[in-house]
Amino acid sequence: MKPVAHFSTDQGHCRETNEDAYFDASHLPWDLTDSNGYLYAVADGMGGVAGGGIASNITVKALQEYYEKCRKHDLRRLPWKEWATQTISELTNRINHYLAAGSYFNPDIPTDLGTTLVGIAIFKEEAVGFNIGDSRLYHFSIQKGFYQVSKDHNKARELLDEGKITSDGARNHPDSHVLTHWLGGRSRMGVCQPDIFPLQLCPGEMLLLCSDGLSGLVPDTEMAQCLLLHGNDLKKITDDLISKALSAGGYDNITVGIIQLRPDEEEGHGKSEDRSHLVRLAG
Repeated sequence: MKPVAHFSTDQGHCRETNEDAYFDASHLPWDLTDSNGYLYAVADGMGGVAGGGIASNITVKALQEYYEKCRKHDLRRLPWKEWATQTISELTNRINHYLAAGSYFNPDIPTDLGTTLVGIAIFKEEAVGFNIGDSRLYHFSIQKGFYQVSKDHNKARELLDEGKITSDGARNHPDSHVLTHWLGGRSRMGVCQPDIFPLQLCPGEMLLLCSDGLSGLVPDTEMAQCLLLHGNDLKKITDDLISKALSAGGYDNITVGIIQLRPDEEEGHGKSEDRSHLVRLAG
């Protein structure tokens, strides 16, 4: 089974710059992805914090550099899921420390670098999702339908977990964009653990990574319908989702990545397939 991916990003209607960044390991040499698996990530630089775009780009560059250094390891010989979980936790802590302390060593780096991070590492049928902040990972699963894997780190989610508001109330809550957990900032130089989500994948399933420029404007039901409508055409899916976010206001930068799990012999985008078995939306 081999993942195939397509990512797109848009500045949106209201932002002066695009502070989102993404990493797609599909474009790296085949021998590296064959032995170490695939890594995908989206980072959303915090618009209210100076240097958000710098923070998101530093984060995805650090992910790429570390991933490429793993060439010396053949992960086919290791307990991969345990290795990936430990490595992701250690790497996000290193990135957080660098972002928090960078301005001490380089005066050109803003004091308050900040970014969210969401991603997934895939090796054969196994996967490890992770997130810090409110950028999201969704899974279009044969068993569960379309559901959010990641957990938003914001005030609205805290209130939902405490039973003080409903899931509908959390979506439209005025504190839904007030983060409780993110990478960077001098006040956050301590340990910064991501949430980790082990997954088991099947051929035909899809994964969606996005910044809140999409999830904050396009309901989950519309995302699922878009994946069903365009089948294997991953570019059409990302283009359509970004178009929906722009039509809904486009108030923020929008980044979308679609990953589809295909049998090893399948290449290219191919024709659409019947995906009705994935239509159910998980509650």
